[in-house]
Amino acid sequence: IENLQPPMRPISLFPCPRVLILSGTFSTTRSWANPRDVFSRTASPIIQGRWLQANGVVMLLPSNTVNDGIEIYTDDTRTQVAMTWRNLRQQTVRPIVDGVQRSNRSLADFTAPKDSGVADYIDMFAVTAGLGIDKKEKQLEAVRSR
Repeated sequence: IENLQPPMRPISLFPCPRVLILSGTFSTTRSWANPRDVFSRTASPIIQGRWLQANGVVMLLPSNTVNDGIEIYTDDTRTQVAMTWRNLRQQTVRPIVDGVQRSNRSLADFTAPKDSGVADYIDMFAVTAGLGIDKKEKQLEAVRSR
C-alpha cells in the first residue's frame, strides 16, 4: 500500500463506504487548509499500520476492432474469438470545430481494425486495496462502542 501512496488523490478514499467509519475521527472544529493534509492525516495510520493489502491483475489480450465491437482473441494466432466486447458511443452532441462536427467516440475507435492487418492488444486490469479491512473495522467498532 505504501508504494501506492504518492499517486493517490484525496478524493479516492471518500467514495468507499468501508472508510466512512474513519470519518468519526475528523474534528469538526479544526480545519486544514489543504485537502492533501486531511488525506495524509487519514491515510497515514492506514499505510503505516499496514491495515490493508492490495492485489491486482493485468492482462494484455490480442484484439482488433470489427465494426463497433472489439474482438478479443484466445491467443496471438487470432483465429478464435474468445468474446466480442460491444461498446457504446458517446451520447452527447459533440462540438463543431472549424466547421466540422466532431464524431462521438467509442473505445473501438482506439483499437486497430481487423482488416488493417495490425495486430493490436487491449489491456484490462483490476485492483483491490480493501483486503484485510474487516479485521480493522471490527477493532474500530469495538473502540467506538466503548
